[in-house]
Amino acid sequence: MKKTLAILFVCCSASGMALADCPGTSTPEIEHCLLLEARQAERELLVAYTDKLRMLEGGYDTPENQKKMRRSFVRAQQQWLKFRDADCQFIYESYGNGSGRNVGAISCQIELTRLRIKELKELFSQ
Repeated sequence: MKKTLAILFVCCSASGMALADCPGTSTPEIEHCLLLEARQAERELLVAYTDKLRMLEGGYDTPENQKKMRRSFVRAQQQWLKFRDADCQFIYESYGNGSGRNVGAISCQIELTRLRIKELKELFSQ
């Protein structure tokens, strides 16, 4: 029970951050704004991902090691996308039939995507 409440708190706090970026008084207005933000976040994620993928093209002792790193990185990103989608689906379902479920799920997607972009940008930067 405590774990579920902690998850909801973190996700709802994150969705509040995305919501703050979207002015609007009606749920459809807010949803539209959030969808635009989500698309932008997806574009930024793709850029961050492809930049790191390019970084993996050199600097390894053998071409085989380079291929292993690329495959591992691609697989990690695919698994992260599945995690994000499942996590945000949980947020969607946690609203039951409430009108805020789309807003909650889209906000979740935006915030998790922003966190992933930050992680990717920091990867190998140390």
